[in-house]
Amino acid sequence: MWFRALRCSFCRRADKDVEKLVAGARGYICDRCAREVMRIIESTPPAPDTKTLARRMDLERATVWHRTWHFAVGHSN
Repeated sequence: MWFRALRCSFCRRADKDVEKLVAGARGYICDRCAREVMRIIESTPPAPDTKTLARRMDLERATVWHRTWHFAVGHSN
């Protein structure tokens, strides 16, 4: 019976060329690629919280509008 060789979905190394090959939902990842992924995750700063960022942008827009409104009122007198 013939079996297809399992390969890492990222680096394409065969299962016989790596120490471990972990199966996922739609592919495989080898121990080398998994270590590289962990290195990238640990060295990358966390992403900003999108809710906090959106709220800050809304406040900045409101502040700019508020200043503009006062500026316009000041010149109309």
